[in-house]
Amino acid sequence: MKYSSNDMNVEKIEKSSIVDERIESTIVLGKEFEEYAIIFDKYKDIEIFGETGLLSKYYMYGQKRLDTLIESEIDDNCPEIEQWDLECKTWDLIQRLYSHRVQKSHELPNVHEYSSNVVLEEAFYIQNPDAMENTIILNWLKDIFLEPSLLEISGKKWLYTRENIRMKRLQGKSFKEDELIDELDPDAPTRQRKFLDDRDSEFERKFLRNLFLLIRCGDFDKACDLCKDTGNFLRSAILQGCIEYRDPLIDENNVEMGVMGTKRKQLWKKMCYQLSKQTDLDPYERALYGVLCGDLQSVLQVCETWEDYLWAHYNSICEYQITMNLKQLGKIKQSHDLVIPNIDSISISSVLESLAHSDNELIRNSANEPMRIIQSNIITSRIDELILNLNIQLQDIRNGISSVDVTSIPSFLRFVVHFILLLKQTNVSVDHNNCNNLIQAYIELLAAGGKQDIIPLYVAQLPRDMSLEIYAKFLSNIDDDQERINQLRLSSKYKLDMLNSLRRTVDIVYSEALIKDDIFSPFTGELVPITESPSEWDLHQIRALEWMKFSEDLKYDIIFKGNILYRRFLLKGKLNAAQALNLRLSSSILITRDMVKSEDSPGNDKKFRHAVEYLGYSSLCTGYMRYENWKNIMSNGQNEIKNRTDFSGRRQWKLNLQKAVEECASTFHEFIQGNWLYPDTLFTSEAEDPIVYNELIKIRNIYIPDLVCLLHKVYYETYTFFPRNLLACMELCCIVADDDKKIYQTFLLSQRMPEYLKMVRRASIAMLASHNKSKPSLWNI
Repeated sequence: MKYSSNDMNVEKIEKSSIVDERIESTIVLGKEFEEYAIIFDKYKDIEIFGETGLLSKYYMYGQKRLDTLIESEIDDNCPEIEQWDLECKTWDLIQRLYSHRVQKSHELPNVHEYSSNVVLEEAFYIQNPDAMENTIILNWLKDIFLEPSLLEISGKKWLYTRENIRMKRLQGKSFKEDELIDELDPDAPTRQRKFLDDRDSEFERKFLRNLFLLIRCGDFDKACDLCKDTGNFLRSAILQGCIEYRDPLIDENNVEMGVMGTKRKQLWKKMCYQLSKQTDLDPYERALYGVLCGDLQSVLQVCETWEDYLWAHYNSICEYQITMNLKQLGKIKQSHDLVIPNIDSISISSVLESLAHSDNELIRNSANEPMRIIQSNIITSRIDELILNLNIQLQDIRNGISSVDVTSIPSFLRFVVHFILLLKQTNVSVDHNNCNNLIQAYIELLAAGGKQDIIPLYVAQLPRDMSLEIYAKFLSNIDDDQERINQLRLSSKYKLDMLNSLRRTVDIVYSEALIKDDIFSPFTGELVPITESPSEWDLHQIRALEWMKFSEDLKYDIIFKGNILYRRFLLKGKLNAAQALNLRLSSSILITRDMVKSEDSPGNDKKFRHAVEYLGYSSLCTGYMRYENWKNIMSNGQNEIKNRTDFSGRRQWKLNLQKAVEECASTFHEFIQGNWLYPDTLFTSEAEDPIVYNELIKIRNIYIPDLVCLLHKVYYETYTFFPRNLLACMELCCIVADDDKKIYQTFLLSQRMPEYLKMVRRASIAMLASHNKSKPSLWNI
């Protein structure tokens, strides 16, 4: 059976996928999602079937929700009531069918030549699992049917007709011209071709309908009681003809029960069949006889729902299959044989297909309701087809070629996923790739609905590689520290590979940055001030890296991946983002003494190389922050200079300024003269790692010239307070020009040489303008 995407909707998931969006509750999910998770977690490893098993717990929870809705006195046509009703019925079907499908074979009863038909039927069902399935489905269709309301019985059978006959007899009137019957035997209306009193006729119609509905819901005893209570003893006897003959003495089983049932049942069925063809009988009476003998056409005339039509076909199939078995065993005489046309050609798949395309809109809509589609696929054992169709629709959504109203989808997907998990546990053969895709979609739905606490449970049901990827995508969107701690606890509970999940989390965020941050665009030459607030996306990358701080085993990973992030930020001139990384993941906490004291050759010790690189980036941030400190002191100093009376304040300010200058000079000289980030100092060659090699060169070419210019500025703008700083400008110029370290090359490559030469010129002029002979002359440098 095939259905269009409009028949089985699985949307809304992708629109709030955890791959693309931060964790925000974009879909409202009810408490049933947590409740289902609790039930699954508690019973998945204990028992599946039975009264205390997993399936029963699902059913009981659904029934509880259904009862609550009904007691709340909302409209009976409420979609939520129908949803829970169908869900309970489907769990019931799964419980019955799959407990049969996965169980081991039963022991055959003792069968011999004289065994009663009841024993032969029992042996037939044990030996024919398909026939047993048909009976299971028939009983399910009976049990889910709502029992009819009690019929109000007003008195004896045909009370008003009986009184009419009595009064006419007392008055001596003739019955010839009377349209009403003049005899009270059960066959009188048919035999005399006359009628009952209108009031009796109305009650008779209600009675027959009620009697049929009792048989429809499988309540045989109540049907017999109703016949007796209304004086319909013949109909009670007809009903009891359906009881199969048994003789406990012959069968050596339940001797205390005694002989019971209809010995010539086939003759009784022929009678019922003939009655079902009497067009002058009430349609419900004809349908009643049709049910008893296995006729289909007479029963279809009174069917109203999808379940009714399916029940009518299964009833005919079950009656036919047991009749054929008894016939093959020689238990039915040729003269008693009943042949009902077209019963042998009934195909349930075809029946379900025709119902899905019925001319009756009510039946057609019911057949295409998602839960009934699941029921149809379960009945026909087409679970892989169902799961494949759902995956095709899911792919259509992700490709943007499907758009359907999805208000009912969360509950549908919840059911499907828990059904899939059940199939996996019972080792039923299914397409695991398609199943896992639907579980992934459910996890994305839970993330979009803010159900983070139950996500690890379902991630744990996926294969390792897939679970790593899915969980990492989920974790990449969690920024709250408390929620991170909670996820670490849950991952431990469900035995998830948290270390590799966290590694993958960082990789995912870094990969997304390649697109969102356009890291391959060239550097504009403008450095972002270190004191500016980083962008949300830069912070997101840092927060992803912070996941790793929860495990000591990932300390080296933080350093290695932290270097990647530092390089990424610095290549874009994002000093503010680099400083945020420095503050959140400080080298003083991460870098241990043993990391920077390599016992092996430094060139062979990757941990040593990465630790030194990380320390360098941290020191760079420290240097820029010291420069900011110097700027602030200089800015505050304007007020101190103006205040000529506060001598102690001016003195303290000058001491602070001197300290700030010294801190800048010591830090910046380490970078300028220490070959910072020069690939050789980090034992990195272009042949070994061309990407990292070129990144180091680019960062060095951006920041070494900037550090030189900043240090020059510090010296030049403070020489009036510390005269020797003018000389320091000239000495710094010599370091840049030194052919040994070739720092001048970074200026040439960054095109900042003209800018620097202007700064040197200004300092040179200032030096020449000095008339103090005690000061060193420019020509002494």
